[in-house]
Amino acid sequence: MRLVIRIVVLFSLLVPLVLPLQARAQVAAALCGMTLGPVDLPEELKPEGATDPSLNISDDPTICERAFKANHIGETGLSSVRSLAMMSPSVKQAAADWAEYRKLLIQNGWEEVGPQPVAEQAVVFAGSDPRSGIYTIQHLFRRGNVVGIIEATGPAMAHSPGIILDLVRTVDQRIAGLKSTYGSSIRVGSVWPIVASPTLVADANLSGAPLIGQSVQLGGLSGLAALDAFGTEFVAVTDHGPTSELPSNNGQLMVMPLPAYTPSIVKLQLDKNQLKVTERIGLRLQSGFTNARTGTPFVTGLPNSETDPAAFDQTGRNTWGTDPNGVDPEGLAVDPRDGSYWIAEEYGPSILHVAPDGTILARYMPAGKTLNAPGQNVRDILPAEFARRKALRGFEGVAISPDGARLFAMMQSPLSDPNEGVGAGSRNVRLLTLSLSGPEPVVDGLYVYRTEPYSSAGAYTQENVRVSDLTAVSANRLVAIEHESLDGGGFKMAYRVDIERATNILGRTDFGGGTLEQAADLDALEISSADKLPIANLATLGWQRDAVEGVAMVDDSTIAVISDNNFGFGGYDRAGRLLANGTPTRLSIVHLPGSLR
Repeated sequence: MRLVIRIVVLFSLLVPLVLPLQARAQVAAALCGMTLGPVDLPEELKPEGATDPSLNISDDPTICERAFKANHIGETGLSSVRSLAMMSPSVKQAAADWAEYRKLLIQNGWEEVGPQPVAEQAVVFAGSDPRSGIYTIQHLFRRGNVVGIIEATGPAMAHSPGIILDLVRTVDQRIAGLKSTYGSSIRVGSVWPIVASPTLVADANLSGAPLIGQSVQLGGLSGLAALDAFGTEFVAVTDHGPTSELPSNNGQLMVMPLPAYTPSIVKLQLDKNQLKVTERIGLRLQSGFTNARTGTPFVTGLPNSETDPAAFDQTGRNTWGTDPNGVDPEGLAVDPRDGSYWIAEEYGPSILHVAPDGTILARYMPAGKTLNAPGQNVRDILPAEFARRKALRGFEGVAISPDGARLFAMMQSPLSDPNEGVGAGSRNVRLLTLSLSGPEPVVDGLYVYRTEPYSSAGAYTQENVRVSDLTAVSANRLVAIEHESLDGGGFKMAYRVDIERATNILGRTDFGGGTLEQAADLDALEISSADKLPIANLATLGWQRDAVEGVAMVDDSTIAVISDNNFGFGGYDRAGRLLANGTPTRLSIVHLPGSLR
């Protein structure tokens, strides 16, 4: 005789979280908003043991369990319903929690009836007590990083199991709606208490980074994305590798000690203000292709051609040459649809689409700019004028809307159009958008982002004011980092940026008889630039001497930023030995007083 096994929530199956009391309440409230309420149930079902419709049986903030027991058996035949939502800190962990709970049910005698076409993982279990004629159906499912369980008990369950499927769909639609709004993680509320001003809630330096060469550790991180809503898992991308500058008759030479270094995607874990590398994924060519510079599928960070600034050895007399496959990543976004990556790259400038294993699926370049890089699927679909970028100031940031339908890419500085002098004095930075709703990306928008005047930013020239990264809040709203390049400067600004009312200038060539970079009065040209709202000056939070090179949305009122420490490389001493610059990679989480939505 099979006995009905009640749901037992084992806290040990979930990743333990130590949260402030107010934060615990916020997370629990968000979860309870996904579970079933009285409005979803037949009239005969009321909260068990109380009249409060928000009854939460669990004390754990990452679990919301609500129970409803019938005062009498009505037309539906239901005697009780339980609704449970369990939030894990990541999608990966949620999948593991789902599998572990499924195993637990089987071990406790539940009969697995079969899967149901609901959510990303879903299976139905049945149990019965023939003596009482009571039947129970339990539906276990996962959506994003939330695991849900709906249990319905009553005589009707023996012949009308569809009742529970309707209840499951109700809960799943709520979770899916939140997922499409906030991305791959369910970012509802925040795990940090409400603050009155921007506040550092976590601050850590990278420790124990692996060596990438003699006395050189992994670093140089540019671009950042959060993999959960708890501020524990992140992914970043490195630039082309460590460099230093040598004076020459023609200015400064770029010295590159590790010419074979492979730019990489780096996964990070933040635990109690300890930041560690958990995985490094090198960028590589597609299957069957070999990079002539490395003899392997992996790419380098060397310049693409002789028109790019050359990379020299430590003497400053010999160059390392070029690599058509070379890339200089500066920004990164994770596609919530499949976990692939979009990378902003400076040399092309280009946008890379990269598989989770680091394979470059496509490289999108400005129209008419050719690049002999077999194994990268080079496509010249971007506006041709982007090829006129200032040297080493190409695409600096990339972001993707939470539903994965729209891609944003922003230049670091204005273009050198018609010449470098004009670009150096301009405030008009180009922000590109691409539609990802079809089989191939399609450029669908070009907008103006205006940097602050150099005098108000505390910079020496306008050229010293630049954009370093961006992250998406929605299909029309971003967070962008703008800063001056001074060591110890007081302008490291995070802005909320809106393009909903900005003018789409895609395809426009006439800007009052000159180029966009020459246009000082956009109003006279009937051009509205993107709206900017300052949300935090990171310099006031202790970031005067750190290069803010990456920003990520953690939840709708929290951002994370990361620094580029140039791999800790400080040049060479007189004996030709590598010097450390003493600068660590730093990651901080900043909680804001209000939602960015």
